Amino acid sequence: MTILSRWLALVAVLAIVGCSVTGQVSNIDNDAVPVGAPLAYSLADVVVSASRGAEDNHTVRVFNWGKFDDKDLEVISASVDQSLRLYDGIDGSELYDVCVRIHRYAQTITNSSYAALVVVDWALLSNTKVLHDEVFFAGHDATLNIFLGKTLGRAKNTTNTAIVNRIANQVVRRLSDGRIDPEFDEANAYETADELIAVLPESMTSVGAIFVEPGVGVGAMSDRTEATEFSSRARFEKVNWERANEGSPESQACSFR
Repeated sequence: MTILSRWLALVAVLAIVGCSVTGQVSNIDNDAVPVGAPLAYSLADVVVSASRGAEDNHTVRVFNWGKFDDKDLEVISASVDQSLRLYDGIDGSELYDVCVRIHRYAQTITNSSYAALVVVDWALLSNTKVLHDEVFFAGHDATLNIFLGKTLGRAKNTTNTAIVNRIANQVVRRLSDGRIDPEFDEANAYETADELIAVLPESMTSVGAIFVEPGVGVGAMSDRTEATEFSSRARFEKVNWERANEGSPESQACSFR
């Protein structure tokens, strides 16, 4: 294959996968008709926010693409909302809110691999009363290869799906007193940081390459390996949801906003 044909092939692949290469994410579609619906409750609002400094992107000899940003917050919020609307009760049923705080969205990205650890702190409220709250950890590691469709955006979508599905499952279970057990896939969601860190790599490598520079000759770029240090990146300060919502009017649940 000539240099020109290789270049054209790369351009074609980039055109197909589009922004997913740079880490753009999309909504998670949980649209199956749920068994056991409806609930005796209806969703009022989903509010997703990030702690200061939540974005933690570490790249190893690659562009600093795929950083956690407002688009991720929008995707998580809209996807949780869409998943839970499937279970809405009849008109006039009691309302509830879902409040989510992303404390840390830590990612390590190389030219051939991805790993993430996300600290999720959330609460289920009705009339500003906390019915349930928890902290859980979402993440996974993946191979990146744009020619096989294994893009950074796809890897991030897998991370966000774990967040959405864990919250949706827990909300439905709690509001139905365990009567309904939704089947949103909770793969890549963990109850403790240690459980997640145990399946993530301790170090990651950007693979070297041989290149030709006109007028100079053949050159080489060696592999580069760096520690992921996810243990130190999992620190957070939990939201006191009871205190955060003390005295909040019903229309302003998730008052930490």
